[in-house]
Amino acid sequence: MIKRVYYQYWKDFESWERFGYDNNYDERKATNLTDSDAKEERSWYRRGKYMGWLKDFPFASRSPYLKLDGWKKHGLENEFDKRGGRSLRKSGNIDERSWYQRGEYKDWLDQFPFKRKRRKSRILHNSLLLLESLLEEGDIK
Repeated sequence: MIKRVYYQYWKDFESWERFGYDNNYDERKATNLTDSDAKEERSWYRRGKYMGWLKDFPFASRSPYLKLDGWKKHGLENEFDKRGGRSLRKSGNIDERSWYQRGEYKDWLDQFPFKRKRRKSRILHNSLLLLESLLEEGDIK
């Protein structure tokens, strides 16, 4: 078995960067490459780290919604405004939960137009019924 020495492919930043773009590493998170099963991906990442090139390569952002505007836009694109916050918080979809938790952590939830279910309390409902019946009977003027 021939052992490949990948770092020989990337002797300078330009060849290392070109390889990253050719393999769409700019669309992936850096941690995704470090944990990869593909030895070539791990080797490319380690070479960049060793040479100090990682800071100059535009990996995908940790989160697509680091700022309020991006967070709101993501929520509206995914129609989270048609759902309640509780359904997102308890969702089985990790992306939905992550989006909600980011908003909760940053105190952005009040600035998003969730569909809120507001029910009248039982006491208020009964009080309104009593008031209506009293008005109909003429006991209250």
